[in-house]
Order: sequence, then C-alpha cells, then structure tokens
Amino acid sequence: MAHLKKIPGANSVPLAYLLRDDPNGQATTSTGFLEQYVAWAPHIGPIYEEDNQKLYEIFWAAIEGYPEIEARAKVAAPEFNKGREAILSVKEHIEGRGVFRTELVQAEGRIKNLFYSGEKPPGMYWLRFEEQLLEAYRIVDREAGRVVHDDLSKLRELITNRIKSQELATLGANLRIELSRYPITMTFDRALSLYRDQIRQVHGNIMVGVGSTTNERRIRQTETWRAGGRGRGNGGRGQGRGR
Repeated sequence: MAHLKKIPGANSVPLAYLLRDDPNGQATTSTGFLEQYVAWAPHIGPIYEEDNQKLYEIFWAAIEGYPEIEARAKVAAPEFNKGREAILSVKEHIEGRGVFRTELVQAEGRIKNLFYSGEKPPGMYWLRFEEQLLEAYRIVDREAGRVVHDDLSKLRELITNRIKSQELATLGANLRIELSRYPITMTFDRALSLYRDQIRQVHGNIMVGVGSTTNERRIRQTETWRAGGRGRGNGGRGQGRGR
C-alpha cells in the first residue's frame, strides 16, 4: 500500500486509492490533496478500469514464479485486468492461512531459487538439497490441493537449471539428451537417483554434516555396510575385513 502511494494513475491519483477498504470512499483526517484523492477517487469508470489494469500488471510482476499465488490471482481476475480483486483475494487467502501461509511462501521460494553447486557441508550438500526440494514440492501441492508441478516440469527444471556442479556436468549433458527423446522415459525420481549415485562415486560417504532423518539414517547404514561393517550393530570396528 505504501509503495502504491508513489505510483500515479491515469489521472495522477496514486494507485493506493484502488486498495482502500471502502470502494465508495472513506473519511480521512488528512488535508493533503493527494490523500483526499486516495480517499475519494471513484471505483468506477474508464479511469478506474485503466488504473486497475495497471495495478494488476504491477502485482503480477511481483508474484510471477509463485504458482499457488498466481493461481489465486487468476481465479479472482481471469481477464488479467483487475488488480484490486486479485490482490484482495490473495490477501484474504494469506491472512486465512496464518502459519501455513508462511510455510507455503518459503516452499515456493525454494522451488524458485534452490540449486545445487557441490558438496559444501554444513551449508549445502546433496541430501539437504534433495530433501528441501522434495519437501517444497509437497507443501505446494498440499496447499493447492492438486499437483502444481508435474513430473516432467520438475525433471526439466532439475536438469536445466538446478544443478550447477561441474562434477555433475557430464551426467547433466546425458540427461539433457534424454529430454530430447520422444517419448521421454526419464523421470524426476530417476534423475535424482542418478545424480545421487554420481555424487557417491565421487565423494564416497556423502553423509558429512547431515542430521538424523529416516532417509539419512538409511543411507548412512547402507554406506556403513558397504564399508565393511564398521560401526555399531555390526560387530565393532574391523568386522568384515579380509573376506
């Protein structure tokens, strides 16, 4: 709202007038001309429609890349020209969801920005990358009540944009070839598995700096077994050597 006070509409009235609570006008104690215009400029007519279109374009640029919010805006303004209606609909949804909404915004941010550039524990490593990405997709689908990102879109995004590690460059090139085939038989889960296996080949035990989730414990146990049974539950240090 504060930002819109600095953006003039077609008649030089700040676009903030579009988002006042009462569309019919509301009292204000301010004596400034612009504040009076914001309080009383009509929500009807060609000027209003032009300003509302401009507001929608501003709002859309701000939410682009956040599919669940985009979907909510499209429902409220299917003709892409009603900024007030779209913003109020999204605002109502956000305030109604409370803490779940915060979780959703964080998940959408991860889907938009998360990438892997190499094993750099404790900051980022493959398992953290993979778990954060999968959890983000799960949250977005749960909140939307549907599958927002289908398998192919997740696969394309993973191969073309998310992997920035030179150690995975050759595998990435091979996977991009798979994307060019028809029909595409590669899946998102399979691609994740191939990347994971490649990292294991390069780094061996990839559990450095990892916590104790179920999946992490399972992989740690697998790595321990492959190493010859070192650790608890396998007869102590050195069991399995010399076979």
